[in-house]
Amino acid sequence: MTQAQNAEGNIDACRWLNTVRQLPTGSEDGNAVTAQGILFAHGMQTPVIGWGDRAMTQDKQSPYYVGNWYPPEQPTVFFKPVPLKAPLRTVHIEPSMRLPLYQAVFHGSVITTHHWLFDSLKLSNVQVENELTQLLYNVPPLYHLSATTVKQRLPAIERQDRFFRPLHQRLATQEMTGFRWLTADRLVQETTFADGTRLVANFTAGEKQGYAGRSVTALVEEEKPLVYQID
Repeated sequence: MTQAQNAEGNIDACRWLNTVRQLPTGSEDGNAVTAQGILFAHGMQTPVIGWGDRAMTQDKQSPYYVGNWYPPEQPTVFFKPVPLKAPLRTVHIEPSMRLPLYQAVFHGSVITTHHWLFDSLKLSNVQVENELTQLLYNVPPLYHLSATTVKQRLPAIERQDRFFRPLHQRLATQEMTGFRWLTADRLVQETTFADGTRLVANFTAGEKQGYAGRSVTALVEEEKPLVYQID
């Protein structure tokens, strides 16, 4: 079997699940070659980070240790908040270093989100950056829930849902048509979509270019701007 035949086989298998079984299919890494067969891709917004890093995966005394795969009702690998090490933070999360390349191609056809190991609340020292970036790219958040955490996490989920849901209902099937930096430090960024909607994120703490600090502003045609701000 050639690589091309293997890719076609993956696409056909996913399409069979979609059409015959009426089930959504996805990919762990959003493989662009087989994207024709998938409906979602987890690991495009936040990928697998530090899989071979001893401090994150082996040293249980390290502040960066992501956690255990137990207890079964609430594995700490999913629920324990941990900071992200500086080099990895720069490479994977730093807003001024990121470009929405996958979304520029596939927004409108593939729903992307974080890798299942790193939900929106997992990485404690980049939570703000993650939250603003996923809103700027118009991609869904990812939340792990358990019986003992749902009450604590629900207010944050509901708050983001009020801003994100109506925009995503409008934009999920729209192409991302543009991305640009609005300031020299690259910390005020804008995405545009096929229907004319513009989303502007200010990653700095203070107001810049007329946009509130640590916020995303949605500019939808002649409607009043919608602002999501993190306190």
